[in-house]
Amino acid sequence: MLSKTTRILLVVAVLAAAAWLWVQRGSRTPEGDAPDRLAQFDRAAVDGVVLRRGEETLRFVRTDSLWEMTEPVSDRAEPSAVISLLDALERADIARDLGQADDLAPFGLDPPLARITLFAGADTVLDASIGKRTVDDAWSYARSKHRDLVLVPTDVARAATQPVAAYRNRRVLDFQLRDVARYALSAPDHATAWRRCGDGWCAVEHGDTVAGDSVAVDAVLRRVRGLRVASFIDAPDTLLGAAGATLTLVQPDGARIATVRFAKRGAHWVAAIDRDHRTVTIDDDVSDLVAHTTTDLRERRLLQFSPTDAMRIVISLPGVSGELVRAAGHWAFPNPSMGRVDANRAADLVRALRSLKWDDPSGPAVAMDSGFSILIEDTRGGILDEVSFRAPATGTLWVARSRSDGTTRRIDAAKLDHLAALFQQLRTPSGSP
Repeated sequence: MLSKTTRILLVVAVLAAAAWLWVQRGSRTPEGDAPDRLAQFDRAAVDGVVLRRGEETLRFVRTDSLWEMTEPVSDRAEPSAVISLLDALERADIARDLGQADDLAPFGLDPPLARITLFAGADTVLDASIGKRTVDDAWSYARSKHRDLVLVPTDVARAATQPVAAYRNRRVLDFQLRDVARYALSAPDHATAWRRCGDGWCAVEHGDTVAGDSVAVDAVLRRVRGLRVASFIDAPDTLLGAAGATLTLVQPDGARIATVRFAKRGAHWVAAIDRDHRTVTIDDDVSDLVAHTTTDLRERRLLQFSPTDAMRIVISLPGVSGELVRAAGHWAFPNPSMGRVDANRAADLVRALRSLKWDDPSGPAVAMDSGFSILIEDTRGGILDEVSFRAPATGTLWVARSRSDGTTRRIDAAKLDHLAALFQQLRTPSGSP
């Protein structure tokens, strides 16, 4: 026999389950009862869009996955603008069917605020007119070939009535970094050119191949790709008669991707892109971009090594000397009596060594007999790299000679002081586990 309490709990559970099923059943849309919408179309098949707004007509065509504007100007289309319009049309649920109307003018449909036509090949898949908004600004009046007067979300009107410039691609130059095999940047007083070599970049200067800093050389391309248009100059442009700088991008097969000419005009930078036949003002100051030289972009690291291969580090600098060894993935002092090495501080030191860069390429040819150096060894005791230093007779630029390429450079003493300080702070603070 069930107790009274058990019977009560069982009844409550049954009632709760019944209530839940009733709510779920009431919230379901009956099978086959799809929401009533302004249009039903396959967006993937749409390859043409026409917007008519008063005397203004905008036309877009899609080739593969790329949208182009063909009217009122020929230009790349802003993908997000076209996609937003198609999204709004695809989701335009009809809030209310108002039936037929003899006079469409009160609803902003004679003439319409915008008339939208979608094409899939030679077929017209939508021909709709969008009117003004309702008094409460919650809906827009609309009408299509197969519909009476209806109310639809205002998203459609918003997406269809943007300024022409909003439908044009806002990138100054649209390209993929992987497609660039070579690029050349020239200005009135300097020039630099780079090509991919192996996993990095190389330049040729004074007959010598110069290795590039992979981050710095790529940063030029990323900077160009990130430039945005402030405004479009559609009239024939004479502003770039004497360009401030020219950038040319080339594909692996030797085909030119584009040439961009930059010039400073008043408070703005102007760019002319030959591939797209357009001239724009740039929403940025590109002085730093056009000022790049080979020296700026070349590989400047003094120590070439992979942190995962480094097993022993020996440092001898003014005021500090010592070494670190790595076992089981952890850095430690060779003599345990020196204390424990803080793992985070050791990682900071390795990163600082890896990113140690010279400041001046014109180091003098002098004997490196001062005894100051940094040595990196691998598991077998082989030298991954080594750099020797010599204090200057005057000034703050030390002479540095790298084992990896045999070059002699100059480096600011402050960088060596920073390394010495990092080494001195390696011990785990007292009281730490």
